[in-house]
Amino acid sequence: MREPLRRMTGVLAAALAVAMVGAGVASADPQAPPTTINVNFKIDGTTYLKKIDATMTLGTGKLISHLVPGTGEITADLQLPPATLSYKQFGILPVSSTVELESIGQTTGKLDKGVVTSHSTMRMHLKTMSVAGLPIPIGDNCASAEPDTIDLVSGPGFNILKGGDLLGTYSVGQFANCGLAGLLINALVPGPDNTIKLTLSSPTRP
Repeated sequence: MREPLRRMTGVLAAALAVAMVGAGVASADPQAPPTTINVNFKIDGTTYLKKIDATMTLGTGKLISHLVPGTGEITADLQLPPATLSYKQFGILPVSSTVELESIGQTTGKLDKGVVTSHSTMRMHLKTMSVAGLPIPIGDNCASAEPDTIDLVSGPGFNILKGGDLLGTYSVGQFANCGLAGLLINALVPGPDNTIKLTLSSPTRP
């Protein structure tokens, strides 16, 4: 699943194989597509947390992906840096938190006729929290008690060779190990219908 691109075909063959998968065309020539295409994408994005009416910018990360041309199956490692969530509770009380989204296992998906679908499992960690500028003790292990699942689909204009947006909605579950702040966090943050947009760059070779 993770063997490297064949050197003799280089970027052109990888691009051709991806294009063929995207078009739903499989080649019978064993010399044409490699068994796995390994490419990386730079990722930027945002997520909107509905319950607190706040948007969090997801800083530049990386998607290390592995595509099987014969089937269009994708496995990937999603890496996102810590992000800062800032908003005003009740419209007046400033709240800030450092958030880490930890990938649980690999992202899986499929490329079919140019459309990408993916499934990720992630755990949301709260590393720091302050209210009105005052630090709130939340301990070192404040995180969603159960991993959250995120399903994405490529948006309009997406092109696997040029990049584009992956869009989806997800639910945030209850938090645990947050000390006395846990009651407050669980009253404010968990809930359904949160949205996420991840913007992929054009692919590059590892």
